[in-house]
Amino acid sequence: MTFTVPAGTPLGHYVVEVCDDPCQNRLAYIWGAPVEVVSGDIEARLNERIAALSQKVSDLRWSLKGHARRVAKRSSKEVREEMAGAEERLDLRVTELEQMVTELGKRLASQEEPAERGDVSQSALAGGIVVLVLGGWFIRERRRNSF
Repeated sequence: MTFTVPAGTPLGHYVVEVCDDPCQNRLAYIWGAPVEVVSGDIEARLNERIAALSQKVSDLRWSLKGHARRVAKRSSKEVREEMAGAEERLDLRVTELEQMVTELGKRLASQEEPAERGDVSQSALAGGIVVLVLGGWFIRERRRNSF
């Protein structure tokens, strides 16, 4: 379709629609077409190029936002999984230590004075526990501070 823009039409953006004569009813099956009135060929080509570049920028922004969301989801998922694993390992270790303390407490309660067979006294056993706990704490702190 071709048409002539009336002389004196201000520069700008318009929508051209097909309608009956004297244009009281728009033809329902033909949608309006955007038209831009410009001062000449150079401006028309520049406007087309600007529109194409604007579309590319919009596409890139949309793509980057989607990528950022995927990375954020993946990162938070990985962090949640890592934390869950660490919590499970910590719970297991705490359970093991509770069992050890319970067993050692039973041993201490049932211990009698060392007999000739070489039993360890209660104070030596308690001292050994303290040394183990302090050694574990020292190793943990050393590893933590080395990073």
